[in-house]
Amino acid sequence: MKKLSILCLLAIIPFLLIAQEKGIQFVEGTFAEALDKAAKENKNVFVDCYASWCGPCRYMANRVFNTDTVGNYMNSRYVSFKVDMEKGEGPELQKQFKIKAYPTFIIFNPAGKELGRFAGTTSVSQFIEYIGIVTEGKDIANLQEKEKNADLQRKDTIYDEGKGVKFLDISYEQAIEIAKMENKRIFIDCYASWCAPCRKMLNTTFKDTRIGNLLNFQFIVIKVNMEKEKDGKMLKNKFGVNVYPTYLLINPDGTLYNSFVGGASVLDFADKLKNALLGIEDEYIQKERLRKTR
Repeated sequence: MKKLSILCLLAIIPFLLIAQEKGIQFVEGTFAEALDKAAKENKNVFVDCYASWCGPCRYMANRVFNTDTVGNYMNSRYVSFKVDMEKGEGPELQKQFKIKAYPTFIIFNPAGKELGRFAGTTSVSQFIEYIGIVTEGKDIANLQEKEKNADLQRKDTIYDEGKGVKFLDISYEQAIEIAKMENKRIFIDCYASWCAPCRKMLNTTFKDTRIGNLLNFQFIVIKVNMEKEKDGKMLKNKFGVNVYPTYLLINPDGTLYNSFVGGASVLDFADKLKNALLGIEDEYIQKERLRKTR
């Protein structure tokens, strides 16, 4: 019986190993160690520059990087390295790589020379196509522009109705006054001009009629450029806004009801908003709160 158990265990080990190999196999250690490994294996280095609060980063990790198709393609050609740009050597690499949006993907040769980069979410096939293009040192901007124009032609008619979120061009104090008169909460989109997920939200999710219906009738809706508007510094200090985009739900008396962060698709944003209204704490904000109390 014991021998049979051992034989069964030995029989399933190969299958366990196969399961572990699914998707991109990211190496541990530092960027310098990834370059050393690449030099020894005569491969280029793929770097995933991400942030823990970034929704598009999680999408790529959970929907693209863990697929067999992408794993088989990447593991045979690249040494893959991922780095949280806000932890460990991340902040220094963020300056060195001049990262302006998350996620950003960069290809380096083993000597550390950048061959090319692209940013944002993609499908599996797009990711492989983009990787090939930037590895060859070609400009990917023209291809992305063509794909963007094609997407615009295929837009959901819900976007075309033009009944998305109506951001009021008023100050925070004016929003408070109106909120008191109408007995509504205030929804504030806290953004930065350099933030790619912020721009994507304005160009997609916030243009959707369904999200417009959710926000326009329940809230006084405003957006604040946190780095350029006077209200930005006040909101940052008062409510501890430190990532973008952050969404604040403010009571008519000016107290914080709830908040959540990150770019999201229409349905994901609706879920986040629903949870916020139910008083459920955002996952990232909860982690940050617990980290600060330790």
